[in-house]
Amino acid sequence: EDPNHGMAIVQYANVAVERGRGKEAIPHVLQTLILCSKSKNIDKELLSDTQKLFAKIMAKPGMVESLMAQISQAAQSPPALGYLANVCKENGVLDACRDLLRRSLKISSIEEGSLLNLSLGYMHVLELTLDYQKAFEWFIKILKQVPDMKVGHVSNRNLLDILGQITDVKDPRLLRGTYDKCPKWVKIGSLCDEGECQVSIPPLAQSTIDSEKKESHHDDDTKSSSSSSSSSSSSSSPSQSPPSTSTKTTYNALQLDLLGMWFAMVKILYTAGCVQPLPSLIHLIDSLRKDQDLHMTSIRNEHAYYCTVSQVLGHWSAPVVDWKEGKADKIYFVADSHSVAPGYQKLSIEAAPGDSSKDCNNNNNNNNSNYTNKRTFHLVPKLVTGLKCWHMRPGCTFFPRKNFENAMESIEDGSMVIFNFGEIDCREGILTAVAQNKYQDLDQGIDASVSIYVEMLEEQTLSKNLITFVHPIVPVLDPTRPTVKRFNQRLRKKIKSSKYLKYLDFFDELLSKDGQNFNEAYALDGTHMSPKYLPKMEESINRALAE
Repeated sequence: EDPNHGMAIVQYANVAVERGRGKEAIPHVLQTLILCSKSKNIDKELLSDTQKLFAKIMAKPGMVESLMAQISQAAQSPPALGYLANVCKENGVLDACRDLLRRSLKISSIEEGSLLNLSLGYMHVLELTLDYQKAFEWFIKILKQVPDMKVGHVSNRNLLDILGQITDVKDPRLLRGTYDKCPKWVKIGSLCDEGECQVSIPPLAQSTIDSEKKESHHDDDTKSSSSSSSSSSSSSSPSQSPPSTSTKTTYNALQLDLLGMWFAMVKILYTAGCVQPLPSLIHLIDSLRKDQDLHMTSIRNEHAYYCTVSQVLGHWSAPVVDWKEGKADKIYFVADSHSVAPGYQKLSIEAAPGDSSKDCNNNNNNNNSNYTNKRTFHLVPKLVTGLKCWHMRPGCTFFPRKNFENAMESIEDGSMVIFNFGEIDCREGILTAVAQNKYQDLDQGIDASVSIYVEMLEEQTLSKNLITFVHPIVPVLDPTRPTVKRFNQRLRKKIKSSKYLKYLDFFDELLSKDGQNFNEAYALDGTHMSPKYLPKMEESINRALAE
């Protein structure tokens, strides 16, 4: 009966939305969001339901305008609008998120304190929609707005000297290294913290790993000496320690936001193919990482991507001088952060399908009559940040899923595509779900994720007439390697029974000779593999096409 009771308000608002009266529901939803923010013991279910309802309303045309007309000037502060934008983002309503962020940025400032943080968020949303050019233009605008702002000895003006004359980040000359309005390509030397792992295992996920180890050790003790243990129970790798609660950094919040923008732009430029200026940019800012625990700060994700991109580029001897623009010369690599290392590398395919769409159609029926001789392809990274197989389930609206949909829309029908997802499921999702008793055991959780993954890949393959390869999950991290092995076993079996997908069967070659550890010949940063592994992938693609 209490009019301030949150659940009652949400139920009333839901009825209004179902009857096409979303505008009337806005004040009630906002009221509940305020109640949740003021509550000492937040009802997480109520908060989640309210946020989903708010995003659902904002997804309708004209609702952002209606929202702005109904909230007071005091509520139209940059942080408040930024919060509402984030609610929309988390629930996959990216157009409204972008609109609200633009409005918040118009009234924010360096003095007020939110400009850089909101700008970083805005750049990330533009990443999700693959609007890399817009993200770059906004970044340059901020650099010019506060050119003398510094982190350590580096100022925005220094970055403008490198990037300020670039007009189109997708200009192919920036990939070939022939652009005449930015510094020339130079080889990257040594980097701070090179080779160090920048990810951690969530506590609940770690509890499942520990439990699996105990069961494994018990099984080993009770089995006869003639029995062979499964690959999932034979790892003796130590667990990764949880992050420290103390953070050593000399940078304040504004400096961290600015540094986060710089790191994010390295990732964006790489993904867009604007690689020529990156060595100069990395040489400029890399020293700012020294003796700073940036992996423990608010910009840990931006820092992690920066580390991966910079260390991958360290393996490049030159830009992609022979890059071609035609679809016939590309293989798309769709993945989370594991798309970085293969990016723009060359593969020699001996049984490559012909250029016409007719040839691509025939491939799914194992008809090799249209294959041509060996051809060279470049791998095009399609980065989908943070996507789990679990996010591919029907009805999921989480923003990585929207990022995936946008990435797939950008790929031409009839293309060759390699998918590499599941590592985050093995590091976080499945292990955490098992610890929360959402699955009976680890195998049940793996089977659920594999089924969702394969169903989505088959759907994409058929709808876009793709030639689809499925990459094994990489076994770099010691704590999750047993889970990765079990996942790959089930994934391989599922793919082998599919009429439309081809499994790249080279996982065992990524392991040490005894099958227990990662093959250090392919080490990069403790989380990802270096481009050195690509000859193994190339061989596997050729085998798959020849079958």
